[in-house]
Order: sequence, then structure tokens, then C-alpha cells
Amino acid sequence: TRGFLVEQASDVRALPMRTGSCYVVIGVSSQALRQLDLRLFESDGGEVVQDAQQGAVAALRFCPAHSGTSFLAARATSGAGLYAVRAFRGPTGLPMPMEDLVRALLGETPPVEER
Repeated sequence: TRGFLVEQASDVRALPMRTGSCYVVIGVSSQALRQLDLRLFESDGGEVVQDAQQGAVAALRFCPAHSGTSFLAARATSGAGLYAVRAFRGPTGLPMPMEDLVRALLGETPPVEER
């Protein structure tokens, strides 16, 4: 999914999901769209997860309890511009800190642990 969002506008798309899988959704935007937010809603309208990232990159992870259609909302909280969102499906049980994923997307190196 990609498009253009004006400030405070949202784009909502259906996202079929299956039990036994986990999904990682990644969103990026142009510099003019300073804050991109992603939220995932179940078919009844209840929000199940939202990204915790600040800035033009957003990421979330969700492992559905049942198969069905969920709805992914991309929102321009600050600014206006181009955006792109992609969902990836994988197995359950793989830990993936979203902060590390976002750092990798931005080309930042993770902090070195001191011992």
C-alpha cells in the first residue's frame, strides 16, 4: 500500500490474517510527513495494536488469535506527504523488538552493551 496523506488524514485497508502466523507491518513516509502512525483494528472495530515509534517510520507486530480480516490504518499525525506500508507474514514464536527493526530500517547501529 502506498499513497499520499494530508495531516490528520487516514487510509484504511483490509488485511486478511491467519491463526498460527504473526505479522510485522512496516510503514515509511517522506520527510514532509513527520509523524506516521499505524493502528490495527479487528473486524468489530476494536483496536488491537498500534505502533510505538515516533517519526516517519512506523512498525507493529501482531499474532491473531483467529483467522479473519483486520483493518490497518495509516495516519498522518503531523505533516503531509507520501507513505508506503508493507505487511510480512511469518511463524509465531520469533521475538522481534520493534525498536531494533526500526533502527535497522533507518540504518542506525544498535547500542553496544557494556560489560
